[in-house]
Amino acid sequence: MNKSARYDDLELLRGIAALAVVVYHFLQAFLPHHKALPLVAALGLTVERPFLLAPVNGPFMVTIFFVLSSYALTLKLVEKRAPGAVLTAITKRFPRLLPLTLIGTVIPAALFAIGWLFNDEVAPLTGSEWLRLHGGIHPSENAPWIAGALFDSVQLFDRGWSPYNSVLWTMRYELLGSLAALFTALVIAGPRKPLLDLAITVLLAMAALKVHALCAICVATVLLTKYLRNSNVTFAPRRAMVLIVCGLLIGSTYKPFPESMAMDPDIGHHVIRMDWLIHGVGGIMIFLGVHCWRRASVPDWPAARLLGRLSFAVYVLHVPVISSLASGIVYWLGYGWLSVIVAGLATAAATGALALVASGFDLWWVGRLNWAVRSVVSRQAAHRGLQARGTDAP
Repeated sequence: MNKSARYDDLELLRGIAALAVVVYHFLQAFLPHHKALPLVAALGLTVERPFLLAPVNGPFMVTIFFVLSSYALTLKLVEKRAPGAVLTAITKRFPRLLPLTLIGTVIPAALFAIGWLFNDEVAPLTGSEWLRLHGGIHPSENAPWIAGALFDSVQLFDRGWSPYNSVLWTMRYELLGSLAALFTALVIAGPRKPLLDLAITVLLAMAALKVHALCAICVATVLLTKYLRNSNVTFAPRRAMVLIVCGLLIGSTYKPFPESMAMDPDIGHHVIRMDWLIHGVGGIMIFLGVHCWRRASVPDWPAARLLGRLSFAVYVLHVPVISSLASGIVYWLGYGWLSVIVAGLATAAATGALALVASGFDLWWVGRLNWAVRSVVSRQAAHRGLQARGTDAP
């Protein structure tokens, strides 16, 4: 069996989560609740609280991204304490996230510059508040420009939002959550001490919760990673399916608390945190159900690996595609079922093509980044070796 096939199931899950976010935003743009057929609305295929089918619930799928990211990031670090390896991972994290983030801001700026964004024209036709408020570009001060997009790709990691691409708000918490996960891995790495590990993880998760619930989910995942690594924990198909179904049911909640509670100045931030934490529980259950499913053998899934490799780029690029190509099709053909179907097919094709190119660049960048880090580590090791030989010299 190909060793790399061991995690093809998680690559597939990552890819499905990315596609689900695309569908979620496409529905928000072109199929809001009041425009949908009764049957479509009854199936939960419109973006309207309090119920939304988990496979098209974008916020829920984002939590799955964070669970998978934290698991992959700390898998090799929880077995034994390795401060050097953790420090290297921390150092690499920002440059690892930056290239695709930069692409995600520059492309919308370029589309705006050539007049290929149509979200403002189409939003009144579809009645989509999301397309009006979150599609396209929404600068708070200066007019959008390419240099501004370059600056924004760095600034958004501190600010937590981007006027160039609305989905990039998660990059701040991806960075901070991954750093919190790496620190947690360093602290609890080594022999298993269940009670102590649990206590430390709870304390660190509570601290991370002050930043965002997604960061707390990253920290909680590290504990699972430690106890899943090198373990024989497997679930029979029935038990795995129960976990997955329960996770999907939990993930089908969509802003379950009344909006008045979320807007309350005293408890609103707690309500929003609880909303994300509920999704996090569902995401972890799906992760466990998928990853611990008992199989006689793990198949080799090249398509799953490809989908997983494209997932980050698909997530970053799909909103500009919806705001330009898809909105343009609806604008030119008129708003109706035919134009929405054509726009959906075009969104899938264009997002996939752009993601293939962007992920290729990202793969090259990761290779160069890893090479640079290895070179620095090798030089430092060689320097320490020379110093040691000099100290031992007679």
